[in-house]
Amino acid sequence: MATHAPSRVLPLDGTARPKAGIFAGQIRRVYYHVYVACLLGANAVLLVPQSSPGDTGTSQLFIASWLLLAGWTLLLLLTSVRHASRSLGATLAFPVYVLASAIWSIEPSMTIVFGLLLAANIVAAYLMAEELEIGEILTIVARVVVALTVVGLIAYYLGVPQVYHQDHHQRPNILGGIPFRGFFPHKITAGLYAAIGAIAVCARMRGVRRASALAVLGWAALLSGSATALVLFGAGLVAFGAVRAAGKRKVRTSALLIRLAGLVAVGGALAAANWSHLLMMLDRDPTLTGRTILWDWGMSTWLEKPLAGWGFDAYFRSPYAEQIRQAVPVFRNYEIPHFHQAYLQTAVDLGLIGLAMVVGIIVYILVNSYRYALEGEMVVGVAIFSITALIAGAGTVMFVFVTYNHFATFGLFLFAFALRRLRREARGRRVVKRHRTRDLAPRLGPRTESIVARRAMEPVG
Repeated sequence: MATHAPSRVLPLDGTARPKAGIFAGQIRRVYYHVYVACLLGANAVLLVPQSSPGDTGTSQLFIASWLLLAGWTLLLLLTSVRHASRSLGATLAFPVYVLASAIWSIEPSMTIVFGLLLAANIVAAYLMAEELEIGEILTIVARVVVALTVVGLIAYYLGVPQVYHQDHHQRPNILGGIPFRGFFPHKITAGLYAAIGAIAVCARMRGVRRASALAVLGWAALLSGSATALVLFGAGLVAFGAVRAAGKRKVRTSALLIRLAGLVAVGGALAAANWSHLLMMLDRDPTLTGRTILWDWGMSTWLEKPLAGWGFDAYFRSPYAEQIRQAVPVFRNYEIPHFHQAYLQTAVDLGLIGLAMVVGIIVYILVNSYRYALEGEMVVGVAIFSITALIAGAGTVMFVFVTYNHFATFGLFLFAFALRRLRREARGRRVVKRHRTRDLAPRLGPRTESIVARRAMEPVG
């Protein structure tokens, strides 16, 4: 496998690595750990009571905690010495569109408030990607997910009610006990994060630590009682192994993506052909506990404003949603925060424009993470590819993007920024090689000069 030049090489695009002291650097790392923990749901569990079954809801303290984190992010941005205006401008393109949706939003004040919180999260992802090595980012993810899971399991067996999932349908987990959510917002989310953590653990841990961490995460997914959680956990580990095998065989990026698309198409066709058997196996009703009704509602809502949407995080905070909710019997006693499908919810909030931007980010990560697996650190690139594919797949049955307080949303921007930085630094190294070639050219013969120049233009790796 080709070795990637160390990412500590100074970029050559006008930026400079910060020269903060060791203590300041450690403080920032602690902050990133806390930030990731909050994105995973720790502050939601601690600060918001489960006022309605199946929904974490919100509270003044919870919003205040995010405002505090947003303020600290702004302070870090202002004190950071490593950001170029061009790079930061590209970073803010998506949140600017989100905030601009307040112009046509049906709840403009809500769009501005939650759009600003999302913008702060995107800036935090940018800072984290610029300051930390891409492998260290995965280490933080693994460390925080495992730590929250361990503490959550201890609280679960001690009988702490905050870590129980209040199931609207009063279904026990597979072991007959109360479903587990831990310090995550929902039992399904707990399963998704256990799967993401498992992939990060496979990439960054070894030996007994890896086995122990995977056992803890797998047990948490089992206790959640969510069929989706178990499927995601298994799918995440299978994806990691399959993509790593493809990388070792040097399968081309385009070929891998074509295979992935084919696998999704075949899987969808098989699921459609055996839908009734799947429902029986999962012990679910034909509506998937109301999901298909929600999706029909969401599709008709999106088609009313298809291009730009209803405004970020606005629809379910408006009287429109309440009127329809009261008209559907199955939803009258259930607080509906979203359409339970990421792509549909994004289309309703931000229209086709916003949805295209999010899908573009996902494709960018898949392409460049696999390229990094081929040319750089295999397990790191494979892990980022697998996590992104898992989030993209989970989005078909879960609301994982775009929202201000979900790690999946943050993770997509974090990975995109980290990969963009690697590409920028690789370009900088190629520029150095070209300059060195020109300096040596007068001393070389024409044939040697041609060979050196040709090699300088080759990709790093």
